[in-house]
Amino acid sequence: LIPFALAWLLIFGILFKGVQSFGKVVYFTATFPYVVLIALLVRAVTMEGAWLGLQYYLIPDWSRVYDPLVWVAAGQQVFFSLSVGWGTYTTFGALNPPSYNFFKDAWMIPFIDAFTAFMAGCAVFGVLGF
Repeated sequence: LIPFALAWLLIFGILFKGVQSFGKVVYFTATFPYVVLIALLVRAVTMEGAWLGLQYYLIPDWSRVYDPLVWVAAGQQVFFSLSVGWGTYTTFGALNPPSYNFFKDAWMIPFIDAFTAFMAGCAVFGVLGF
């Protein structure tokens, strides 16, 4: 309960000063997870036996391609993963002028999401191979 209250107080303190101070916080909160993910990825691929886990991750089992449950699980993962991005679309719509071209951003967010998921998969399966 205490960490939850501290998180709310931190968010209130950031947003109390307005959107300008929130932008400065986003620079850290958007890039720091990638720094941690890259560190975990480097550690994972340098472990002994990591290649076994990466082989399991990167080389598909072609017999499972025709299983509809695999495709349902993949679709669920895509929608779950991109659900975080819907808040980004709403923020873009609220803070940018009506003449702003959202087409590039609407394509960039899913590509960044897929790249992040691929990197995280390599980090996880590299450790599992160890």
